[in-house]
Amino acid sequence: MLPPKSSSPFSRTRARLFFLGFAFVALAFSAACSDPPPPEPECTLPADCESGVCTGGSCQVPTCVDGVTNGSETDVDCGGSCKKCGVTQGCMLDDDCNTGRCVDSVCSELGMLGDSCQTVEECDAAFQCAQAGDAQICTTACTDTCAGGFACFRGYCTPPTYCDDPDGDGYGTGPGCMGNSCDLCDTNGTCVELGDFAFSCVCNEGYVGDGFACEDYDECSFGADNCADNAECTNTDGSFTCACIDGFEGDGETCEDIDECATGADNCDDAAICTNLDGGFFCACPAGSQDLSGDGTSCSGIDECLLDMDDCDENATCTDQENGFTCACNEGYTDGNPSPGRSCLDINECTNGSNNCDPTATCANTDGGFTCTCPQGMMDVNGDGSVCSNVDNCAGPTNCAPDAICRNSTANPDGYVCICPPGYEGNGTTCTEIDECAREVDICDEDNAVCENTPGSFTCTCKSGYLDVRGNGSLCTNINECADGSNNCSPDATCADTDGGFTCTCNGTLVGDGVTCTPPTSCLALKQSQPNLTSGIYTIDTGTGGPQTVYCDMSLDGGGWTFLKVDNGTAVSAMVAEAYCANRGMQLFIPRTKEHLSIAYNVATNSNIGPGGDPNYMRILGIYPNSNGATCLRRAFTSSTAGCNWSASDGGSYYVSDRTNITEPNGDNNTTASMYYGWLSGARIDWYNDIPAPGYTSRYFMCDTADKK
Repeated sequence: MLPPKSSSPFSRTRARLFFLGFAFVALAFSAACSDPPPPEPECTLPADCESGVCTGGSCQVPTCVDGVTNGSETDVDCGGSCKKCGVTQGCMLDDDCNTGRCVDSVCSELGMLGDSCQTVEECDAAFQCAQAGDAQICTTACTDTCAGGFACFRGYCTPPTYCDDPDGDGYGTGPGCMGNSCDLCDTNGTCVELGDFAFSCVCNEGYVGDGFACEDYDECSFGADNCADNAECTNTDGSFTCACIDGFEGDGETCEDIDECATGADNCDDAAICTNLDGGFFCACPAGSQDLSGDGTSCSGIDECLLDMDDCDENATCTDQENGFTCACNEGYTDGNPSPGRSCLDINECTNGSNNCDPTATCANTDGGFTCTCPQGMMDVNGDGSVCSNVDNCAGPTNCAPDAICRNSTANPDGYVCICPPGYEGNGTTCTEIDECAREVDICDEDNAVCENTPGSFTCTCKSGYLDVRGNGSLCTNINECADGSNNCSPDATCADTDGGFTCTCNGTLVGDGVTCTPPTSCLALKQSQPNLTSGIYTIDTGTGGPQTVYCDMSLDGGGWTFLKVDNGTAVSAMVAEAYCANRGMQLFIPRTKEHLSIAYNVATNSNIGPGGDPNYMRILGIYPNSNGATCLRRAFTSSTAGCNWSASDGGSYYVSDRTNITEPNGDNNTTASMYYGWLSGARIDWYNDIPAPGYTSRYFMCDTADKK
């Protein structure tokens, strides 16, 4: 039932304010005028004066010591702006009484043990206001016995007649029952006899609840396990198990890294270098070899020539072979011993007649070759001293292409020849650039390099994510950015190497692109990022008020219902509760559908979620009467009912089950009021009313993100 209301508190307060405002205006007007004030009204009796005080034939202004109830006072010289009234004196508000308790317009003593109450302020300081069956009384916590014939039951002093007997057979729980039955305890609980009329149900280890209902406690989800950091926790009925993850060994409570490189448990190529990592290993092919698999599990043969592992003479050419290498002396050199290319001696072409110098030219031996020099005054026709002439035919007009090279030649009737330079093709009179990239005559790595044509040549560039082994783009191997630390993944993300790159994936329930990982802004955002998540407790960050631990329901329509239970400790109004939610980027709970309302009720009454289980979490809704609340008399309380004008505080749609015979909302047309209501199972409202500020309060309320309207 609703707590009792005082009659017309707002009209009385307005009267007080009006009187004080009138007195202030009169005083100000008097001070501003230069003429003397008019004479006081004449009187003979106190009844002649509004203040009830007639002194010396003049009516007096009300004071707090004139022995008359006047002004804003609720009794003689007390209440209102005067001192607080004592017990049995008149009052309008709790603030008028020195006890802080105004009942039926009379100041009352603070409630003692067993007295009824609605708020803790109505009880003596030694007591608290708590539920005892269907009533709320002033009581106190206890562990054994209570004074005044009261019984200690479930931690509170309880009237000796109280019996919680849902079956009505006289055998329930409480001091007023005929007997007690341990059969009420959950199968996963233990019954403890406390005395002649009471017992206690305690959930067994591994279960949580009040003993009458015990549910498995998920030690893994709540971090109550003793598994090692590198172990996986698996919840079981009433307990849990620990198992080391891949790459670690132990009993699950202790997990040590396995050195796959030392134990031979790696799959690296025999020629690869194995590096042990925490929980794994890394394979890398040696320099000079090709990583065929990209992960060091398959390496090509070693190039002894590239790695300078050959014994070829410095004047020989080393050629890599599948199972070794060969050496061959360069042109201009000859083998000095039976092993080819190991000792290369210079050939003197000038003395053995193997040069092609013009007979008039001078031959000079060089290391590995020779030079021919035409005599002074003669033209070097071919530029190499092979033909010496007294005439430079290339100096005059020729038919050579612009890109061609002109050479004097006695073998040609014109006295010259036209030669296309390297990287060009043609007959000399016409030269066309060769596109080595298009013809695929380049030396670029076929899969992992990019060929770019240049005038007369080409360049090879390894693609991003690949290492240029030879420096010319002919051999490009994958770079493991995860192993060498060159990735830009967030510390809260996992890096995975790919061919030519890497990927970053946010860990746990964090969301983002892997470079940046943050908590989700709502349960819906979390569900969208990880569709396989189940309902439970998660951390979100709305961007206001910091991270919040909330309950996420992922079962309906893709999931994403977000709930935050709040036990404020002290009772607050709907407006204060709404501000609390807004400061955390959320709003006061508003039911959107029948399913939404049902889920919220389950959250409110589930002691495993948030601080305790109490349907009073549902007593403040974010639904307001925006006008003409009185027109809803005996009408169904739904958003579609014409004339009722109820609305959700966020302007969206809301759901409340139909009720056809309700009591009238108070009709105060207060746009800042919210809803106060009782609860029945099955997502139904028992009764409700709009709450005038600063009217009814509650220490319990719920917030949500309204991410699924």
